[in-house]
Amino acid sequence: MEPFKQWTCDVCGKIIDNSEDAYVVWGTDESDKIDKMRIVHKNYRHEDGTLTGCDLDQKTFNRSLPISAFLGGAGIAQLLSLIDPGEMHTSECRDNIADMRMFVEMFRRFQIPYYEEARLCLPKAFAQGFLCGTNEVATYVPDTLKAVIERYKD
Repeated sequence: MEPFKQWTCDVCGKIIDNSEDAYVVWGTDESDKIDKMRIVHKNYRHEDGTLTGCDLDQKTFNRSLPISAFLGGAGIAQLLSLIDPGEMHTSECRDNIADMRMFVEMFRRFQIPYYEEARLCLPKAFAQGFLCGTNEVATYVPDTLKAVIERYKD
């Protein structure tokens, strides 16, 4: 997979070959905190009226943006604003994320080179001791992730 150009769809499991074909959808819990995010194929309406893509329940996943909104420096600003819009906009930090681990996982998928492909291999790499001795940072650096892909990609 090419970093920041291809992703795995969280609905169908197939590769999204082009960032223009990917959307990020998310939903909130009863207290309006983000508790779910997915990367999905963009829905397209064909000339015959048929719809293709990987749709999720729009009541559950009621917010969306193109994946490009979450990439690069502008993407970091977008992601951080979901945690806290900043003191210029609100006097106190808003706690907008219900599931921080889910949020950090998505942040890595958008911002760390090779993470999107390596994340599917990480459980096997850990189970087989390949990452034994790596700390919480070293596991996620691009060189480590590339090594995981080279060794464990099917």
